[in-house]
Formats: sequence, C-alpha cells, structure tokens
Amino acid sequence: MLLAVCARFPPIEGCANSRISDTIKTSESHFSCRKMTSKLSIHATISADRASVSFVAFSREQAIQCNITRKALEQCFWAPAGASDERLLKALSDGYERISARVHRKFLAHPSSSVHLDVIDFSS
Repeated sequence: MLLAVCARFPPIEGCANSRISDTIKTSESHFSCRKMTSKLSIHATISADRASVSFVAFSREQAIQCNITRKALEQCFWAPAGASDERLLKALSDGYERISARVHRKFLAHPSSSVHLDVIDFSS
C-alpha cells in the first residue's frame, strides 16, 4: 500500500507561485514561498499487532517507508500507555516535525528505502 504525506500551503503575499499544493519535499526551493506552520495531512496505518505506526516521508524527493514504534510514541510523543489507534495517530501528527527530521537524518546517514524509529532515536 502506498501512503503519502501531503500539505496544502496557503497563499503568501508577494509570492508568485504561492497557490501550489505540493507533496512535502526537503528541497529548499519547495519551501521558499510557503509557511512552515501549515497543517499536515498524514496518511498512516497502525500495524495489526498495534505495536507500530507506518507512514511515508520524503527526503531529497525520495519516498521513504517509515515505521515508528508505539513505545516511541508513548515515551517521546505523549501518547498514553495503551492509547487508542486515534490517539497514536494524533501523537504522530503532533510530533511529525520532530519525527520527520529524525527520518531525514537517519536517511542521510544510511540511505535506504525504509526507516525504523524507536525510543533510542529520540534520546538526547
């Protein structure tokens, strides 16, 4: 199943191409005329055993299949222990900027078509 992470960016005064709706990409030119605070629409699925959440992120215009553990969402992104599916997805959405930054760093360090995130990835 192909999942997508998309955002709709509102028009910004003085920007010629500001009415474009794009898939999120890390290229600087894609962000030059858009507000970074736009609301994300994240398409994610919860594993059958409810132990992880899968989603697709983009790094250097490449789609990366990502997986974050329930444990990471509970310990690092304020999902309560034993949270419902909806609450897990909300934790993913609320922490998406930090999560996607981690995906990007892991991808740059070890290019791959998939990235797995766990609690250790968010430890300082």
